Amino acid sequence: MEKKNRFIIIGLISICFVLITAFGFKQYKENQQFERYLSFTLVNDISILSSSTVMNSNYLEEIIEKEQITKEQLDYLQSNYVEIYRRGEKVVNLAEDWLKRKEDENHFANPYPVYMASYFGIYLRKLDEAELSNNNTFVLSSDQVEKFKLMKSVNDEWVRAILDNIEGMHSPTITELENGADIATDSYFQTYREEMINSEDWIEMIKQMQSSSKPHENEVEYFKDEK
Repeated sequence: MEKKNRFIIIGLISICFVLITAFGFKQYKENQQFERYLSFTLVNDISILSSSTVMNSNYLEEIIEKEQITKEQLDYLQSNYVEIYRRGEKVVNLAEDWLKRKEDENHFANPYPVYMASYFGIYLRKLDEAELSNNNTFVLSSDQVEKFKLMKSVNDEWVRAILDNIEGMHSPTITELENGADIATDSYFQTYREEMINSEDWIEMIKQMQSSSKPHENEVEYFKDEK
């Protein structure tokens, strides 16, 4: 009887081990699939965030140099700031959730570049309504030129954070883009396609965006209320 009971216990332990192993393997595969999904989403969001940010630096440089803005340029700027806001918010929120999941205490206190992009968009919309509703080109005042310089200073910090931390990102000029250059290169997608979520690169990108945007915080805070 004791021998039979021992075999039963061994059998039950073996069954439990198999079930636990199978469950653990299933969880592992599910986690892998979830991380691949997050990486795919993150790669797409950072690609659009980066492209919008680089393009805005190009447009802002042209506008400041000529001290005038066209309706087309303004529309491009507004559209890109919407994408920077949307994609930036998704990336920062994912970073917060991911760090909490990893029980990392280094959370983000400020949602850069989210709210600054929103404020810039508000200002551009006001400018559009006030000056470009019936005009294709508007000559900027010296005060307005200074506002665009502030936008470019902040935007350039974001570009630098992207280039410093994300592999395979470039910052071509508009002419280079017209000749076929890419912002998000094949190297970027090959590097991060399935592993972005486990890379520290995108986390470091956000940290650098935060720290480099901080000196402009007070100026940008009042930016949205100015014309």
